[in-house]
Amino acid sequence: MKNTGKIIRYAYYGIIALLVVIGFVKIFGHTTEEIEADNSIVNLLMNQGVAYSYIAAGLVLVLAIIGLITHFKQSIWTLVGIGVLVAVFFIAVSMSSSGGPEFLESFGHDAGITAGESKYSEAGLRTMFILGGMAIFGAIASGVKGLFE
Repeated sequence: MKNTGKIIRYAYYGIIALLVVIGFVKIFGHTTEEIEADNSIVNLLMNQGVAYSYIAAGLVLVLAIIGLITHFKQSIWTLVGIGVLVAVFFIAVSMSSSGGPEFLESFGHDAGITAGESKYSEAGLRTMFILGGMAIFGAIASGVKGLFE
């Protein structure tokens, strides 16, 4: 019975990986000539690729929720990590400004982006920098801790 559960789980992982690969190919697998020749087919294939990616993300979310429900005590630290990610993102949003379009227009560029898009783009970059700094600090702290044991 244990092997059946493993087989089902690996099949589930395989389906998710296959959906991601198909989605990637449908989104990015077009040459410039194909795009110029018939844009409507490329748009259809890109929409299919995005749909496959959403399905794969949904399946991953379902698997994560099942794991949280069945192994709640082991997944408490996962929930703490998700909470930290959300908190860091909201801190980054509050630190971000929405002055991107005006900044680009001052150089003569018509960016075509809104102030909200600019703010969330900057928030994403700030989140990446904060989490990268936390990872570097954690790696250094782990190495230093190992010296004193």
